Amino acid sequence: MLVRATKLKKWGNSQGIILPKEILKQAGVVALEDVSFDIISTRHEIILKPKNKTTRMEKLFENYTGGHLNDSEIIQNSVGEEFDL
Repeated sequence: MLVRATKLKKWGNSQGIILPKEILKQAGVVALEDVSFDIISTRHEIILKPKNKTTRMEKLFENYTGGHLNDSEIIQNSVGEEFDL
């Protein structure tokens, strides 16, 4: 576990912090990605959890457990415009 000090700074009408590169690296976050976080707050701590990016293909197969899917199951579970009917 890495521990580093940082300061809260004014950012427009909000407050912000800079996350050091080595902290992001240890958390498995690539700094050049467009990353979203879930924010969990309790009385004395704030936890940032990177959201997993899911590709369209992963989303399409997220509930697939093996075996054959018929065409109606595939079309019913599509998440975008994968199929032109």
